[in-house]
Amino acid sequence: GFTGDMSSIGAEILFKQNGSTVRTDNVLLDANGNFSVSGIELGTYDINIKVCSQLQKSINGAALSTINPLNIGDITFNGGDFDGNGVVNSKDIEVLSTNWLSYGDL
Repeated sequence: GFTGDMSSIGAEILFKQNGSTVRTDNVLLDANGNFSVSGIELGTYDINIKVCSQLQKSINGAALSTINPLNIGDITFNGGDFDGNGVVNSKDIEVLSTNWLSYGDL
């Protein structure tokens, strides 16, 4: 996972209903790893969160209402998905070995 200041890390947030993506947001995390989105319609969503080189996390059945903001709590991402295909496999090792010095300390 990530430690330290996370304010330069981007995340892709997908909101899905009935299996279809209804909205995609690209956000920057704040120094503590938090993010927010606005202007989304109230309702229940499956939310997929993808952070660079990490496996996607899903929160199913998240209810957005006017009463309380949605707090999805702490999420631990599993790293290693360097090619962004949703799995960690030999292709990720190939990407990592080709770019070893450019990734730095992950």
